[in-house]
Amino acid sequence: MATRVIVVRHGNTFSKGDTLLRVGKQTDLDLVEEEKGNRAGMYLKAHGYQVDHIYMGPLKRHIQTAEQMNRHLNVATSDTSIDERFNELDYGRHDGMPEKQVVEELGEEALKKWDQQATVPAQWVVDVEAIKQDWQDFLQEVASKHQEKDVLVVSSNGLIRFLPFVIDCEASQLELKVPTGGVVVIESQDQQTWQVVEWGIKP
Repeated sequence: MATRVIVVRHGNTFSKGDTLLRVGKQTDLDLVEEEKGNRAGMYLKAHGYQVDHIYMGPLKRHIQTAEQMNRHLNVATSDTSIDERFNELDYGRHDGMPEKQVVEELGEEALKKWDQQATVPAQWVVDVEAIKQDWQDFLQEVASKHQEKDVLVVSSNGLIRFLPFVIDCEASQLELKVPTGGVVVIESQDQQTWQVVEWGIKP
């Protein structure tokens, strides 16, 4: 049997017509809807995933999405954990700034490289190697503690996009920017190498 890690990006923090902000770890917003989390939870249940433990980032959008999903997964509270490794990134002075203004300051090309290649603009406070190491450490922990189980992680787009760089896949073939409520599934048969099963699925 395989050991699986399911990673879900949190739901929406803006409604249609709202001014979009560059939302990082400094900007702790509530979700504006429950549909994304509920649909992700129903998707996992319908596809037979049996989640052994839920790990989530510390922000309200992480916790609320995990709670919405767990309505359908029924994981015991004792098997849920807030893990700082799954916090959103620190976008420096751009954190909480209107997205239109961020584009004006950084330029469309810099943000295109961020979305497509995970190339971090110099103005942001992001330690890429530390993020990759956190992912590697976590996958080793899962292989040890949750062997042949399904584990759920609820995090943010900024962090999730670095996962392909530490597993056995071709990152350039993936749409690194996972949509809100999007589902990623990776699995390991040998507890050492991990392959992509699903990436960026929108339930």
